[in-house]
Amino acid sequence: MQYLKADTVTEVLIGPVVAVGDGFTPVTSLTIAGADEAEIIKHGATTVTAITGTLAAITNADGYYALDLVTGDVDTEGRLTILINDDSLCLPVRHDFMVVNANVFDSLFAAAATDYLQVDTTQWIGTACATPTVNGVPEVDLTHVAGATTNVSVLATNVDAILTDTAVIGSTGQGLTSLATQASVNTVDTVVDTIAVDVAGLDGAAMRGTDSAYTGTPPTAASIADAVWDEAATGHTDAGKAGEQLWTDVDAILVDTAEIGAAGAGLTNINLPDQTMNITGSLSGSVGSITGAVGSVTGNVGGNVVGSVGSLVANAIDNSSLHSNACAKISDSGIQRGASNWENNSDPRSLGWAISKLVNKVDIDGAGNTLSIRKSDDSTALFTQAITTSGGAAPVVSLDTV
Repeated sequence: MQYLKADTVTEVLIGPVVAVGDGFTPVTSLTIAGADEAEIIKHGATTVTAITGTLAAITNADGYYALDLVTGDVDTEGRLTILINDDSLCLPVRHDFMVVNANVFDSLFAAAATDYLQVDTTQWIGTACATPTVNGVPEVDLTHVAGATTNVSVLATNVDAILTDTAVIGSTGQGLTSLATQASVNTVDTVVDTIAVDVAGLDGAAMRGTDSAYTGTPPTAASIADAVWDEAATGHTDAGKAGEQLWTDVDAILVDTAEIGAAGAGLTNINLPDQTMNITGSLSGSVGSITGAVGSVTGNVGGNVVGSVGSLVANAIDNSSLHSNACAKISDSGIQRGASNWENNSDPRSLGWAISKLVNKVDIDGAGNTLSIRKSDDSTALFTQAITTSGGAAPVVSLDTV
């Protein structure tokens, strides 16, 4: 694929152009103006651009043409496709080119040493490079040496210190002449050898002398701990010490828990004074009274419950458990409740609706067909009754709730 320099007037070779009739005879009369289509498709475009340059046949090269492209034809880098169709004259002509920017083109095709491909470093692992102090010299921030994190300023300080410390060595090591001589080293070696001879015959017993020190195997930590725990309680008598306090507390616990007895036998008859506590388990027996919240009660409650009860299961209250005074109070409360408390009942033949007809406003429509019983607001209809009349009897012969 031929490369073209972007934004630059250029000339490209088109052909061979052959006759539509036989597919091989060269055509020398093709023109841009006379063609049915003469277009360019630029890289990434979904529409075509008309060719505005000139197309000229090449002398002595029948079927080949020189096409001049203007800067607007090559203003988009990437693939460039040229299409020329003249249905009555030639077979369709197509040529593909690659438009590249000027630096790439010149680095490939310009005269030697006149241009170079630009390969400037702009990022390190996706991050912009530091701006150099001097153009052409990379600005490098040294953070690691041999894979280890380092601090360049500290590194420079350490190097300066090394230079100071080693300055005494001097050029070619002449500063080492003041160090210890071989004779001095030999003297030290003799002293060390003497010490080695003096201590060569010593063993553990000789080192300990005659102070009757223990010479057996030292006890282990486990054997020391066992000896402490195995010592009789009478051996721990120093007041204020951990051993004496431990045995004192154990004796007190034994006295306090003696009432429990074997296997908890002493717990079968406990009389608790007044207590404030939470009991999450079960109680069996009688309870005088409970003040507070009780999660649930299974069985009969013979006394009084002061407080609220979350919920009662079906038949939780036996009929015989209701006192006559309580039954009378419930009945009185029901009778004394205002009509507005039952007006949302959906049963038109309930006792509440019957009472509403006795005490609430009622009216008959103009046609005399419907009797309306109003709610306690004397406006909204609670329910209606159909009126049946008879010409041979009283005007209203019946009322029927609907």
